[in-house]
Amino acid sequence: MSKILIESAKKSIEEAQSKGKTKFYALVSGGKDSISACHVAMQIVKLEGIIMIDTTIGISETHDHVKKIAEQFKLPLIVLKPKTTYAQWVMKYGFPHPSQHRFAFINLKWKPIYEWLKTQNNDVALISGIRKKESKRRMKTQTGRTTQDKSCKKMFFVAPLFDWTTQEVWKYLRENNLEVSPCYKSLHLSGDCLCGAFAQTGEAELIKTFYPEIAKQIADLEKCCKNKFSKWGNHSSMQGSLNQSKMEDYMCADCQVNVPLTINNKEDGLPPTSKEVGIHPTIL
Repeated sequence: MSKILIESAKKSIEEAQSKGKTKFYALVSGGKDSISACHVAMQIVKLEGIIMIDTTIGISETHDHVKKIAEQFKLPLIVLKPKTTYAQWVMKYGFPHPSQHRFAFINLKWKPIYEWLKTQNNDVALISGIRKKESKRRMKTQTGRTTQDKSCKKMFFVAPLFDWTTQEVWKYLRENNLEVSPCYKSLHLSGDCLCGAFAQTGEAELIKTFYPEIAKQIADLEKCCKNKFSKWGNHSSMQGSLNQSKMEDYMCADCQVNVPLTINNKEDGLPPTSKEVGIHPTIL
């Protein structure tokens, strides 16, 4: 791995330390970025543990994978949950769409971290997998190597992968024999949160194909929800996906499960990114 990238990660950690942060915890969702960020941070500073947020609308094998990562890295695992579950939130407000994403995010992820941080001192820093080249939307909140939340002074994020590209992240994972959540082989996302706020056409069908139990859970919520936002996702519903009978009706041509993939004319055996596949998955 390029020394330049490692030095870049070190700059992020050092910037946090210069601001009085001495205890570092890694936020791990099971995706490529959070796992890489956690692992590279371990090479630079002592980590106190891994934090996983159980959004109550995630895939169980993703949770199991994060637990496996914590054991592999020999780090304590802290599991946080929202006081109001996803199902309770949907029954009250309806399914989150782009305009409601902020509120879903606050309930499912921000508040659990906030409640935990109230038990901590001001010296805690949270390792994040956010990168400046990953998402313009996410970079609106993470504007630099370190970011302090405007609403909670204790919520301080560090981005060791700030300058890394997607291909550099995949390369780091491969060189260090690190595995991402099994969901990447099917959904091309970590699977920690399927709230549906930014779901695109075909995403519901993929969930139905590979994770029918959670698809049924969401479909049952659709049947019970009386709010005007009674359908999951933006371009379809989970109930509609359950009526599909053939995988080829909605599988993208590039979605090949358990088959080595060639990216940029280079065989690397890694799953494609959502951009390469043509799917824009839910990101919370």
